[in-house]
Amino acid sequence: MRRRIAPGKEIILVTHFYSERGAVAAIERWSARYVGAIGLRPDFPLSRLLQWAGRPDGIEFAGSEPVEPLRVFTVVRFRRPAAGLAAAA
Repeated sequence: MRRRIAPGKEIILVTHFYSERGAVAAIERWSARYVGAIGLRPDFPLSRLLQWAGRPDGIEFAGSEPVEPLRVFTVVRFRRPAAGLAAAA
């Protein structure tokens, strides 16, 4: 993704992120062994993408919000600042 974000542009993802705490997290960890066989990966935490965006090479986290009505999926945005903004920072 890093190579595909042009200066001043965004990448928007919509996916289900792994719950990191609570009963839902326990259910997702248990089900991971079964749903992986059909290509699903319920063990992907949002923190992994935030760590990726936190590297000092110009990609920044631009926000996230749950998708209604069930809030199972999340919209996450990443952007590369426009060239002039990155040079000024």
